Amino acid sequence: MRVRMISGVKRITVLQPGQVAMSRRMKPDVADETGSAERLKVWTVAGDRVSRDDIHLDLGERKKQTGVLKVIEKKIRKLARREQKALGHYLALHEQSNRKRRNGWAKDVGRNLVRVIRRG
Repeated sequence: MRVRMISGVKRITVLQPGQVAMSRRMKPDVADETGSAERLKVWTVAGDRVSRDDIHLDLGERKKQTGVLKVIEKKIRKLARREQKALGHYLALHEQSNRKRRNGWAKDVGRNLVRVIRRG
């Protein structure tokens, strides 16, 4: 069986035959909507069966803030998420250009940026 490492993996637990994988919480709760929980996607290998699960880690309570700052913080977080998504898309296009030809990223930089900006 081929095993692929997932980026960001900090620990791997090998289970004995017949041992059941346990997680802290398997169902999302209200804390997930407020951003005070982190969702990790894990693969569980049991014999010849592989399944994908979500593990929710509680990050603790969020501090309260004033109404004006709450609106500003929400806008900034939304902007940061969009920037992160756009940068990820650009990096994928950059790698694709590099694989296609020599100095491909330099030749396609304008086209790649336009594609990222148009996508939104």
